[in-house]
Amino acid sequence: MKCSKCDKPMLARQLCNTHYMQERRAGRLELKPKPSPSQYIMDRVVVQKNDCWKWQKSTNNGYGRAFVDKKLIPAHVYSYMIFKGEIPAGLQINHICHNRSCVNPIHLYAGTQKNNVRDMDASGRRNQVRGCKDGNSKINKLVAKQIFDAVGYGKDIAKEFKVSISLVYAIKKKQIWKHIHVE
Repeated sequence: MKCSKCDKPMLARQLCNTHYMQERRAGRLELKPKPSPSQYIMDRVVVQKNDCWKWQKSTNNGYGRAFVDKKLIPAHVYSYMIFKGEIPAGLQINHICHNRSCVNPIHLYAGTQKNNVRDMDASGRRNQVRGCKDGNSKINKLVAKQIFDAVGYGKDIAKEFKVSISLVYAIKKKQIWKHIHVE
């Protein structure tokens, strides 16, 4: 589409970039008032049956992102600050509802990472990947068991299995691959 005042491509309000900026500088364009912080949030959510306010705009790893003062911040954090106030020092904002996209202040609380992990464990949400199911694992269960049972110097065992010495000692001290010892 073309500008209503010239033949350049239209940008907004039926004007090209040049004419739009002229009208704006002259104060002839009626700009929308900036919404209040609470209205900013409410304009970007859908209220679900479980009372979660699901963030409908930009997300990162499931968490909503709000654009505030030219910065992106987690939407649930912004919602907490708007509806409940400052975040106490040393605490983070956690979800009671276990829904990352929720920004309902009733579903949010200030707590520690330890609180969050305890909540995850209680609800069965923590993904505990162990052993060879871990994408970073270089060995399988059989090799881990053989390393644990092997006798000799750590460097010799590491060389035999083509792994690092630190891996050998971590297995022998039961710091990793703990679940192989249960059977």
